[in-house]
Amino acid sequence: MRRAMTMLAIGLVLGLGWTEGSPAQSLPDGSRARPLRVILVPADGGTEEGTKADFLPIFNAVSRLTDLHFEVRVGQSYGANPLPR
Repeated sequence: MRRAMTMLAIGLVLGLGWTEGSPAQSLPDGSRARPLRVILVPADGGTEEGTKADFLPIFNAVSRLTDLHFEVRVGQSYGANPLPR
């Protein structure tokens, strides 16, 4: 189950990364200056630290392999918005 969730998270990140601003901006999404923003929600009573410990190695590996960069935050619910506007 954990492996399936990990693969789902990677697929969502690569397929649904989002950024603010105009697509005509000169820096590509996923660059160091404009990382893809990711919000994780702890499952089964997990904590912010535990969720980051579980998923940051995956995002770091994807970064090393693809040169995509991520801004990873943890929300406490699906309605949470921990990203600054």
